[in-house]
Amino acid sequence: MNRQIHVDYFNNIPIISLRSEPLDDIANRIRKRIFDLIFSSLVCVFLLSWLIPLLALLIRLESKGPVFFVQHRTGRNNRTFRCLKMRSMYVNNDANSKQATRNDKRFTRIGRILRKTTSTRCRSSSTCCWAICLW
Repeated sequence: MNRQIHVDYFNNIPIISLRSEPLDDIANRIRKRIFDLIFSSLVCVFLLSWLIPLLALLIRLESKGPVFFVQHRTGRNNRTFRCLKMRSMYVNNDANSKQATRNDKRFTRIGRILRKTTSTRCRSSSTCCWAICLW
């Protein structure tokens, strides 16, 4: 076996891996950052510039309340950040305490469509795009 072994430590516990992480290389991190900025900027200009206002209008026409809501998430180094999301439910008192279920009565019609058509990857990408657009 002629492989290079990499040893990392997690709280003084050695972790052995048979390959290095591509983003450990600074050049790869720079390339990825440049790609993320360019791609997200293009998405902001050519997709979100008309899609967000259209969805906001549909949400406002269907139910009273804000178009967006803020959700607190935990990020790198356990730091809390605010995640801006489009509202898919009617405004209610259980929003921060009760988990949504498949046939939850709190969903709006447009909210059901948003939840069915938006994958986790899309939400992550749109969050990244929003961060760049608002920056």
